Amino acid sequence: AELQSGRASVRLQPRLLTHDDGYYGSLEAASATLPIRNVTIEAGRQPIVWGQGMAGGLLFSSSGKPLDMLRVSTDLPFRGWFIKGTSPMRASLVAAHLGPNQHFPNSFLIAYKLSGHPFTNRVELAASVLGVQGGRGAPRGSFVDHVQDLIPPLKYLFPDNTTQFSNKM
Repeated sequence: AELQSGRASVRLQPRLLTHDDGYYGSLEAASATLPIRNVTIEAGRQPIVWGQGMAGGLLFSSSGKPLDMLRVSTDLPFRGWFIKGTSPMRASLVAAHLGPNQHFPNSFLIAYKLSGHPFTNRVELAASVLGVQGGRGAPRGSFVDHVQDLIPPLKYLFPDNTTQFSNKM
């Protein structure tokens, strides 16, 4: 079910399972979306699919469970003001709480993706980073270490910190 009012929208997706003893109901996905100019902000529980195929790609796919997350993404392609002469691009940033059933309970997933069509509309190039950081019992890192870990080129600009405190792709 989806409810739209003015510019904001709320989405609910219930799930009902039946078996011999009766039935079990749960909320599969629920989120609120607020578009601001060309940026869409979404908060709640939703599945994430990033990839060129119908089932997703290397980082997120349609077989994954919905995540409790905050997503900020572009609604329409934009031209990169930071790189002259670029073709239209899209960007997306996701921060999700992974819950208590992880190796390090209550860890966070942070992922971002930038994609565009530099040569032709038939070829898309994308760069994405996914990192799982923090959680109860996880190795600690400073705020600068966490930012540096999420931006791979920064890893080579600053002195090497060999502390391993995240899983990253």
